Amino acid sequence: SRTANPNQELVEEIIQTTSGALSVLGSFRIIYDVFKQHYASEKSYNNKITTDPYQRIMLGLSFFDLSHSFFDSFMGTWMTPRETGWLMAAGNQATCTAQGFFTSLGFMGCLVKVKFF
Repeated sequence: SRTANPNQELVEEIIQTTSGALSVLGSFRIIYDVFKQHYASEKSYNNKITTDPYQRIMLGLSFFDLSHSFFDSFMGTWMTPRETGWLMAAGNQATCTAQGFFTSLGFMGCLVKVKFF
């Protein structure tokens, strides 16, 4: 158990999962809007790409945020090895490693995009 109080642990897990789900939905919506505008403008201007740099930056940030939010906040302790005793832990070492990889990918991707743009 991460905390001494099981009720507090449950509340933390619910808040983390809910905020992660909202972040995933928001990132997915931004990705959808950018692609929708790209394909709509592609039909209008004879295959000429008309997305501006801001949209491409938001697309990259949203892609990496989607990865980070889904694997870190939404999945939370679900992918943690069952042996840890954490609330809702149902994974194994392989799922924990995969979660760590995609969480790091999303986090580092956001940092790199912000740093260079």
